[in-house]
Amino acid sequence: MKYTIKDQNGNLINEFEIQDILILPDILSTNLTKFSKKVNAEIQKWYSQGFTKQYIFEGKQDLQKLLKLADYENPAWIYEPVKEAKSDKRPDKYLLLYTKDIPQETKGKTPIELEKLFKEKDWKGMTIEEYLVIQRFEFKKRKDHSFDSYNYEISKSNWTYLLGSKTTGFVVQVCWFPENRLVSLDSSATDGSYSVLGARPVVVIKL
Repeated sequence: MKYTIKDQNGNLINEFEIQDILILPDILSTNLTKFSKKVNAEIQKWYSQGFTKQYIFEGKQDLQKLLKLADYENPAWIYEPVKEAKSDKRPDKYLLLYTKDIPQETKGKTPIELEKLFKEKDWKGMTIEEYLVIQRFEFKKRKDHSFDSYNYEISKSNWTYLLGSKTTGFVVQVCWFPENRLVSLDSSATDGSYSVLGARPVVVIKL
């Protein structure tokens, strides 16, 4: 089953294929019904700004169960407070748009500075629940961990803050560590920054 999104001139913008999507009970809606004109307009707007990736979420997301999605050949390293992180509220069913890579303009900034930038851009911060689902989805599609891999080169690093999830006084930050062959889920102070650490923006469209 396919669902296509076209612009007002009938040109193909993107195409969803059901068989490409990782099925997770109570997380993903596989009922890809026709979007409204309003939703399509939003998709077109953000697609032109680099938000070319998409995922449909539906239902309650259980963080403790989702953490298992970060286990690969080695179990994920999880900083204990991250397990109790509080995430921004989301609609019951929504389309999440995100970028292929982390925008370079987000790197080297503190979470405080990033919150200001995101507000100016009308971006939302990815939550830890969304990250856990999407990193596994992207791994299945890419056949590698480039979606969230740490890299010493600034332009190649996808180490990211998850501005949509916070612990007390800290912001969740995550990455795939190539050297240790594992996913790291940690947190950082709101006034800290690293040149290779950025933040993944997302757009949330209620369905």
